[in-house]
Amino acid sequence: VSRYSGFLANSPQYLEDVLLSFLDRRGMEHKNAQVRSRSCYLFLRLLRALSNTALRKRVGAMSPKLLEALQTKIVPFFKRGLYTGAMAQTSLQINDVQFLTEALGLLCSSSYAGKSGNQAAFSLCCKTLHSNLLLLASMTSECRRDPQLAGDRISDIVNMMGSLTKFVTRDAKHFKEPLAECLKAIQKVLLILPAHKRVRSTTIFFLHRMVTCLRSTVTPYLKHTLLTLIKHTRGDSLRAVSELVNQIVVQSRQESISLVSFIFTEYMELYRKVLQTFSFIDEKTANSAYASHIQDRDEIFQCYYGFLMHILAKDEVFYTAISNIERNKVAFQHTLRTLLEGCSQRNMRFVKFCLETVGGLTSWGSKLIRNGNSQSAMNSNQLKCLRNLLSEGVTQATVNAVTNRHMMPDDAKAASGILAIVEIHKTLKDTFGVDFLKFLQQQMVRAMPSSQQMISEYLSRVNSNHESFGLRNILRDIIRSHLAHSKE
Repeated sequence: VSRYSGFLANSPQYLEDVLLSFLDRRGMEHKNAQVRSRSCYLFLRLLRALSNTALRKRVGAMSPKLLEALQTKIVPFFKRGLYTGAMAQTSLQINDVQFLTEALGLLCSSSYAGKSGNQAAFSLCCKTLHSNLLLLASMTSECRRDPQLAGDRISDIVNMMGSLTKFVTRDAKHFKEPLAECLKAIQKVLLILPAHKRVRSTTIFFLHRMVTCLRSTVTPYLKHTLLTLIKHTRGDSLRAVSELVNQIVVQSRQESISLVSFIFTEYMELYRKVLQTFSFIDEKTANSAYASHIQDRDEIFQCYYGFLMHILAKDEVFYTAISNIERNKVAFQHTLRTLLEGCSQRNMRFVKFCLETVGGLTSWGSKLIRNGNSQSAMNSNQLKCLRNLLSEGVTQATVNAVTNRHMMPDDAKAASGILAIVEIHKTLKDTFGVDFLKFLQQQMVRAMPSSQQMISEYLSRVNSNHESFGLRNILRDIIRSHLAHSKE
């Protein structure tokens, strides 16, 4: 199809007939189901190809006729309701209809409808979708009778909503109101069927699209929706929820502070429960851990440590907001503890993640401690807890990382982690001075008594602000010596 766009550019007189051929008995109304399905897919591909050519204005002029025809094709799909059997049969399948809703969104976008897009047509499409969605959700007795069927039909429409938005990302500011109405409808439906797997997965897909399109505008309205998703999430879908939360934090950092504070305790408890189900992997007597188990756990760890990096490594705003809420305090302390423990686990990729996060936390935390709380929203109690965390918890975590038997000094990821440890030590020395160096020496010598002379040399150079790569080499030698002594 992409090749034919070149032919149409040279023979524009055939454009209308080619496009309309997809919509009649030669295409989507063909008696053969495979032809109908293929026509939907190729129609979308042709529209995408033409959107980058000089013919897009001609297609734009035809868009009212095309939009009306496409909506006519989609309407029978809504008439299925919650029927089954012959009454639920439609000429097009759900994948075909999704291609058509993508085509609707593309025709309403600035590619074909000018700078501000076809707002009236897009609003009509959204209204058709969310009104039919709410109509299905209002059939409460039928939904209770067959929640699986109801959830599947609802999910189909939510998927269509997500497909409709694919090509309007750059035009989203012109479509805020209809998109907001769709979001409200989906939020209502999620409350009716919060445990339905497909409803939850399609809701997450749509929320990804909303965050991409509307960014910070939509973030404040996702608190209760995210909390509902978290409360009904199981291990097999935690990654999907995590990726959504991480996307929100990355794309709308400032606006997501209150959202993360609102969901934090339940979110961290969910991680704790799910990760606990993988505890058998680390048991010495267990050899039942398949590669798939380890891979599943690693994917969850990646999302978990990624989230902690987003909220803790850059500045104090999340730390302050989360720890300032009473019900978050226990979960927050547990989270900080798991972060520090992560610096000495067996997977070097995650050790590097944790050490870099701790390094970021140490950097901004040390500045706050040196400057006092005059330039921060932290209260005196929070600043005191931060001081203890850095002077004791972080220091001990770096020693545990150095003595970790999986810390191979010649490994690339381990080398990055060792460099992060050096930077942490230099920052803490600048903040706490000689007292820190004495405490660090005490902990390192206790853990590695055979390397006492090398430790003294390392700390002496830290005290004199020796350059970081040179310090890393000394610390690597200390680790090599410790590993060799441990084997003996």
